[in-house]
Order: sequence, then structure tokens, then C-alpha cells
Amino acid sequence: MATTNNATLSESTSIENRLWGGVKFVSGVVEMLVAGGLCLKLLNQINLQLY
Repeated sequence: MATTNNATLSESTSIENRLWGGVKFVSGVVEMLVAGGLCLKLLNQINLQLY
């Protein structure tokens, strides 16, 4: 059981928060990988047009 500012959280709430935090972290990593891939694709297209 977690305690914050004289309030208690149940174990299920704590587990739920950890799971949602993990999901948000994984989705953020995937988003960054996709954004990086799109940047590389754009750079590749720009380089092909320059030469």
C-alpha cells in the first residue's frame, strides 16, 4: 500500500498506475522510433534529389 500526503492508495490502484505508466513509456518509445524513421526517410529523399 502506498502513502502520499496522508492518503493511502490500494494495491490494485498502485498496480494499475504502474501498468499505465509502462504502456505510456512503451508507446513513447515507439513514437520516437517512428519519428526517427520518418526523418531518415525524408533525409534520404532529399539526398537523392540533390545528386
